[in-house]
Amino acid sequence: MQTGKRPGYSFAARQKAMFAALLAVALFDLAVSIISVRRISHETTEQMRMLTNLHTSLVYEECDSVSYDMRRLLMENIDMAAQAQRGTEREKNYAKGNLIDRLTYSFGNREMYHTFFYFESSGEVLGRSWISMQDEKERGIIERVVREITEREELRSDLQRWVSFSYDGTYYMLRAYCYNNVWLACYVPTDYLIDALREVYQDEEYQVLLFHGDGEVLSGRETVEQWKLDEEMLSAGGAYYRWPTGRIQIVKEDSAVLDISIAVVMKGYGGFLRIVILQAAALFMVMLTLGTFVLMTIYTRKRIIAPVQRFVKGLLDYADHETDTGNLSVSDIHELEQINEQFRRFVHQIGALKIDIYEEKLHRQKLELDNMKLQLKPHFFLNNLSQIHRLLQMERVEDAKNMCLASIRYLRYLFSAGMDGVKVSETIAHVNDYFEIMQLRYPEEVEADIYVDDKAQDCVLPPLMIQTLVENSYKYGKLPGKRLEISVTVEVMPESGCLCINVSDNGRGYPREHIRKWEQGMELDQTGGSHIGIANIRARLKYTYKEQAQTRFYNSPMGGAVAEIRIPMNFRQD
Repeated sequence: MQTGKRPGYSFAARQKAMFAALLAVALFDLAVSIISVRRISHETTEQMRMLTNLHTSLVYEECDSVSYDMRRLLMENIDMAAQAQRGTEREKNYAKGNLIDRLTYSFGNREMYHTFFYFESSGEVLGRSWISMQDEKERGIIERVVREITEREELRSDLQRWVSFSYDGTYYMLRAYCYNNVWLACYVPTDYLIDALREVYQDEEYQVLLFHGDGEVLSGRETVEQWKLDEEMLSAGGAYYRWPTGRIQIVKEDSAVLDISIAVVMKGYGGFLRIVILQAAALFMVMLTLGTFVLMTIYTRKRIIAPVQRFVKGLLDYADHETDTGNLSVSDIHELEQINEQFRRFVHQIGALKIDIYEEKLHRQKLELDNMKLQLKPHFFLNNLSQIHRLLQMERVEDAKNMCLASIRYLRYLFSAGMDGVKVSETIAHVNDYFEIMQLRYPEEVEADIYVDDKAQDCVLPPLMIQTLVENSYKYGKLPGKRLEISVTVEVMPESGCLCINVSDNGRGYPREHIRKWEQGMELDQTGGSHIGIANIRARLKYTYKEQAQTRFYNSPMGGAVAEIRIPMNFRQD
């Protein structure tokens, strides 16, 4: 029966194929990056436009509503306003009280809109609250508003337009109506008109600006100067790229009624910045990998492939008797002899291996495999994550943090534990982490009592041995409705030179059949992965300490299981 020969490919051909694949990936990632950035730019702009349009529409509608209420209030109470000027003293007081009540009724829920009546003939001002009016008068803003409404002709001629003015470093929007020398004026800080929008854009990457119709910045002048925004950019809107601020996106909404404009300026990509950075990082890594591959290819061709090709050609020529040994350099022959000699040594060492050493390695591998099985407890880890989630839901943040830290230490110890011995202090710390986790999960079900002799702290024993016995106590000894008490004692026995480990509980104890088999030196059936723990402990003790380690498993007369282990402290394995 003939078998087909597997086709071979040169290393150079494989490098070309890998380079073509990497180049295709780089081009694909570049295309995806460009499309993603454009899509993100469009999404951020549309999001800003919708929010800005929605807010400005609400602001303009609110101002229109205020204007309508002012006109209605003035026209419906013109007779009352006339009586407040020309009636008797009693009639004047009555009329003014009615005007205040109706003003309060119409604008009581608009605290930031300051409204008042101004009687041009007498110079008297009448507001919703006498106290607040006095405060405003002391600030001088009432006098400024009166001067604005009496001197600006557009307030008399245009019944729809709001005007702006500046006082004491603050900009205000003003609307006033006049009939028969009676004015009803309303002014509001311009910052109030964009406060709600600023609450939406609280990140540093976003800034909300307010402009007058002539382009004057009413709010956000510091942002304009810091981000280097010129008048052309602010009037046109759109996306710009400026150093050092980078990308600037401007969305602007105008109002012909209020003679103001509201704009949202975003630096970068806002909430999508992380996606852009991640995409750029991915592209950079691909390009870096491509460049590194090119450099490695050049280096490999010059330093590895070319010498190997020359060496192979020399071997083929020598095999075909086209050249003699003198044509091969001495260094080449010497290096080949070194390789050949080393290979012969390896073959000799493999043939000289004893069968018992081979079996011992297999036995060690089995113990390591069993040890790994003991470490892999997915249900335990999943239950820990579930408990942490429940603690966070119950707002027990400190307990959740403690359980996270205990689980991290627990997992770190498990993943670092091999077959080498560890100190008693380290394995006890691991047991304490386990108890901390169990007490957080079942605070009323588990109680631990650990005592370690000071002389035993630095003693060395196989890893996970005490932990396995503790977990067996909880797994098999827990009785329903009864608090499980687990006691761990580690002591040095000076008279015998042994380290004594005792793990006991008040649970259901070991089955008699199990104790009988252990006393006879037998092991339990491990079919299906069960009963691995104690069997692994006994095997590791025998492997490490030969016959000098002693184990005893029995039930206490007081109830519960007891595990005793004695190991020599100064044992040295040949």
